[in-house]
Amino acid sequence: MNCSFLLRFAFLGLLGLSTAHSLPNDGNPAAGPIPAPADGKAAPDRKVVPPDANRVLRPNDLIRVEVADEPDLSLNVRILKSGEVSLPLLGSVKIAGLSVKAAAAKIRDLYAKDILNDPKVTLTIRAFAPRR
Repeated sequence: MNCSFLLRFAFLGLLGLSTAHSLPNDGNPAAGPIPAPADGKAAPDRKVVPPDANRVLRPNDLIRVEVADEPDLSLNVRILKSGEVSLPLLGSVKIAGLSVKAAAAKIRDLYAKDILNDPKVTLTIRAFAPRR
């Protein structure tokens, strides 16, 4: 076999791998590129649905708590039947019955009280509790 053929084949294989990672929607080229918003900011990830800030949290909801610049404080956690979640450095915090926005504000205030200076807390719902 020709050595230049093997080099071209290897190069094209590498090129194919690099383009597959840059395709949106799990490498599905049919989905097309994600258009940039008119304001020029980065396009949102299609897989993440923005939470309804007014949705009331319930036991068994799975949530993501993120504290900016503090990866050790960010986690996925399920709300217990008691309505509480266990958070690093805070312990148990009751958030069931609060809206997403109110729960994020409560967690932010608790971290700001004696632990962090001006924390930025984001709370998102990863999975809803099943309806009965």
